[in-house]
Amino acid sequence: MKSLFYGTPSLMRFIFRKERISTTIWLGAIFTLSVFVAAFYGAGGTNIVDLWDIPAVIAMLGPLFGDGDIGSVYASSMILTLVIAVGIMNIFLIIRHTRAEEEKSLGEVVRSLPVGRLANLAAVLSFVALTNLAIAVLLTIGLVGFYGFAGAAMFGFAIGASGLAFAGIGAVFANLSSSKDGAVGLSIGVVLVFYMVRAIGDVSAEALSFFSPIGLAAQTQPMAGNIAWPLFVLLALAALFVVLAFYLNSIRDFGLGIFNAKKGNAEGSYLMKSPEGLLFKLTRRSILFWAIGLFGLGASYGVVMGETETFIDMIPGVDDAGAFIILITMMTALFAVVPAMFATLRLGGEEKNGRYEQVFAGSISRYKMMSTHLIFALVQSFVMIFVAMFGLWVTSYAVMESPITFINMLNAFMVYLPAALVMIGLTALVVGLIPKRASLIMFSYFGFSFVLLYFGQMAGLPQEIMYTTPFGFIPQLPVDTVNPWALFALVGVAAALIAGSFFAYRKRDLQFSA
Repeated sequence: MKSLFYGTPSLMRFIFRKERISTTIWLGAIFTLSVFVAAFYGAGGTNIVDLWDIPAVIAMLGPLFGDGDIGSVYASSMILTLVIAVGIMNIFLIIRHTRAEEEKSLGEVVRSLPVGRLANLAAVLSFVALTNLAIAVLLTIGLVGFYGFAGAAMFGFAIGASGLAFAGIGAVFANLSSSKDGAVGLSIGVVLVFYMVRAIGDVSAEALSFFSPIGLAAQTQPMAGNIAWPLFVLLALAALFVVLAFYLNSIRDFGLGIFNAKKGNAEGSYLMKSPEGLLFKLTRRSILFWAIGLFGLGASYGVVMGETETFIDMIPGVDDAGAFIILITMMTALFAVVPAMFATLRLGGEEKNGRYEQVFAGSISRYKMMSTHLIFALVQSFVMIFVAMFGLWVTSYAVMESPITFINMLNAFMVYLPAALVMIGLTALVVGLIPKRASLIMFSYFGFSFVLLYFGQMAGLPQEIMYTTPFGFIPQLPVDTVNPWALFALVGVAAALIAGSFFAYRKRDLQFSA
């Protein structure tokens, strides 16, 4: 048994060396966001207790526990955001050092050394466990001055325990899938499913919330009840997933997954003779996973629209259905731009891994490959926004007495398309200028945009601050009116960024891996 894990400490030190910068950035961002929002609430920056009278807000943020004091409001408004962020961080970290390294043959180099069969997975999981422990301790230290030790510790360790559960899920799918994209897509899909189960449970069937790690983390009720038993359930789930991941890793062939792609045809189709066909072949599964996940996300919110409608007269002068559409369209538009960003970043990724070296050795120009990736990204941004909108409209139409019309729903979603184009153009420009740090830069900016939109309206931040993200220029339909000049300006900025990305990509040296 010991031989299976031989070399784990050495591999763990190696992983720490590789991840020290990105992990520090993650930890710093989580700590800074948590303390900043706590300080803002403590300074009396917002009073949002009445928002939890609206089922739409419960579906978005989770239930409000306690008596509505600052501590319970903080925990209820922040915990789901941090659970999802930390969960995604863990999934990416696990898959990057398992399935992705096997795809790039780096895992084969590690396996050629005197290490055990399970040493790499054990090293990654150990590093992830220490990272989540660090998150729990940092959040406890950062919040203890605001809410006391018990509430701060419960909040921090709920985040850390849920992160371990999602790390286990990522490890399982890294062994089940034969590709990095498949593992990431399936893992993120599970996160979305758990989020939807939690949303439905919190609004209409409380028992469902206990079947989701996200719901279990919220049920610890930090700064209110401080209930410990959900922590032990989350740790038990994490242990179960880790044991399953070790078992799957021990029985599968190296480089393959439990579920492998079926054998292709002896000869490629006509579609495969073009860059567009090649890219579609490489990304079709992830496109499908994202489309299903976003449709399900929209459909889950559509289910609670009928319940939301009964609260329209609760707060004078507020149209809850309209407020709900504003919340869901902002969040969905942000999620919908992620696959488009991945499609653009893939250009730099395939270049770095050396897979496009043979493509560029032929008659295919850089302009052709860049334009192919950008076209895919632009089409995906439209399709993903539409799919999420359609899921919301179909289910809300079935449950609402006075449903929102298809055109109004379409307008509320598609108005975010110019902002998505700016994000795509900016991603392409960063790939052209700084390919090695493109993913880190763009997803840091994406995280900044998410936090700003998520808390900006709630906290009443000045509009000038909201303008630091392209989504801040978008009118909030159906409440606001459309300013077409702002939308045209965003399209113009996107076009300029895309033009600059072509120039930058053409002028720099290609960076193939050795």
